[in-house]
Amino acid sequence: MLKKKIFTPGPTQVHPEVLKATVSHFTYHRSSEFKEFHGQLISKLKKVFLTDFNLNILTTSGTGSMEAAVVNFCKPGEKILYLNQGRFGSRWGAICKANGLKADEVVVSYGDAIDHEKLKSIDLYQYSAIFLTHSETSTATVTDIKTLAALIKKNSNALVIVDGISSIGAIEFRMDEWNIDVAVSASQKGLMTQPGISVIAYSDTAREKMLSNNMPRYFFDLRKELNAQKTFLTSWTPAIGIMYGVDKACDILLADGIESKWEKVHSVADYFRNESRNFGFN
Repeated sequence: MLKKKIFTPGPTQVHPEVLKATVSHFTYHRSSEFKEFHGQLISKLKKVFLTDFNLNILTTSGTGSMEAAVVNFCKPGEKILYLNQGRFGSRWGAICKANGLKADEVVVSYGDAIDHEKLKSIDLYQYSAIFLTHSETSTATVTDIKTLAALIKKNSNALVIVDGISSIGAIEFRMDEWNIDVAVSASQKGLMTQPGISVIAYSDTAREKMLSNNMPRYFFDLRKELNAQKTFLTSWTPAIGIMYGVDKACDILLADGIESKWEKVHSVADYFRNESRNFGFN
């Protein structure tokens, strides 16, 4: 099984120790053993996101965590802005529109990142939330989230909501330091585990809005998750095996510090790009 190699942006190749963890550990999700494990996993994931705020683990795909971000942190009829620079940037808009939000779009050419000056020209105060994609998988484009978040906070009261599904755990991402309100990720990319769970982290400002939000939601209602998490439980039956895999992946990511992992990914990416050019791919 380990001889098979996966060369895709996600699901990514899974470390043998992570694969082993997903099938070697199991426990009842209402037991004291699981409660202890769940609490420890949340603490580890906060170190990967670099946040001291709120974090929930959801049994769903990355798109599920994106929808959770929309329905929990946007109120019915609010006006939002999303940056469309590829398939996943456009997905933010599709989810927002499906949930009845007034969604304005900034179109970015495929392969390009947003021009900060273009964003400066927009009246950002009209929006309750602005949706960004850190690493646009479909175009291999990385957005300068740090600079954009600072610009948004300076020129609006909007929540900064970021798709970090293919970036968190792999490239530099500092949630609290960059003043990001909501960030989502998933197990099968930077967290280098099989698909099955996603993670959503959010600031106290976002949490307060979520608690008073009357947007219809059920499975993705993070108020339920917060209540369950008081005793280190989950609202619904979780993907327990995948959680144990993510736990082992966090141990690997954090063993030498998350910054070291970012540097390694950057080095490998540079090597791949340079070698590709040597073989005539430009």
